[in-house]
Amino acid sequence: SATSAGRCNDLEKQNEQPFTVITDPNDERVQLFRPKSLRNHAKYNEQLTSLRKHGKEPALHGGRRAMVRMLEACSMGSKVEPICFLTNDELYPVLLDAMNGTTESNMSASNTNQIPIYVAESQELLNKIRGQKLNAGDSILSMISFPVPSDLQELVDNPPILILEDVRNAENVGSILRTAFCLGITSIVASPTAWASLRDTRAARCSMGTIYYHRFYRASDLGKTIKAIQADGITVYGVEIGETARPVGPHGIDRNWAAVMGNEDLGLTQAAGKACDHIVFVPQAHGDSLNVGHAAAITLFELGREGPL
Repeated sequence: SATSAGRCNDLEKQNEQPFTVITDPNDERVQLFRPKSLRNHAKYNEQLTSLRKHGKEPALHGGRRAMVRMLEACSMGSKVEPICFLTNDELYPVLLDAMNGTTESNMSASNTNQIPIYVAESQELLNKIRGQKLNAGDSILSMISFPVPSDLQELVDNPPILILEDVRNAENVGSILRTAFCLGITSIVASPTAWASLRDTRAARCSMGTIYYHRFYRASDLGKTIKAIQADGITVYGVEIGETARPVGPHGIDRNWAAVMGNEDLGLTQAAGKACDHIVFVPQAHGDSLNVGHAAAITLFELGREGPL
């Protein structure tokens, strides 16, 4: 609309951060933001291939709070790489403020200026790009390279460690990581299945953006990874209901511990369970089992209770 175009022109005059106004949902510059049913597949694949040649594995994340948290995490040295942003004219100033907050740290002003920002001329156009009706007050989207893997030693040097074995539901992953962050746990090992869930924007939203403050290691062989963690003096607790399990309680001595959470339906694999030093469970009065997110919250709190923070 003329009103939206006018607002975009005003924004260009008021701000030094360059951005591109998008007026056509089929604009090739926003093909990475389009759903499978609407995108230009040739352009999408061309852009995806180019990013992968430069070592990036793009994932589409979004939400005002999550994106502001992501940029805040960048300013604190987090391993997350924004590739480009798409938003509306009303939220562009919010995005700009968050990006300006990164320029005093590891993410320089010149680097932020190189990140393309696309501003849809109207919320209606942004909805057409995404093929769905978005909340206008929450419409900040970003293609990011995430998660960026860390070396295992970096996690071992910063215990406690949370290990996710085949936790599949992205909302569960996000909830667990939010709890972990609040309890001071930012070292995360993920199996390939859990790694895929980390890339899902629902995990970022459910974590309220705290997902971006963690360091991650992708474990293709979880048994081998657990042994490597134990070799550095870290006690590994598997969370599972079973005959050999004992009620979870404080590790207590120090922060040199790790907890393994298994799949929502199947629990821990036999190999992972055997690799653990101890198997613990959350005592219940009724019911078959707790949701994995609730079980993780109780377990992480109990293991860390009475120990140094």
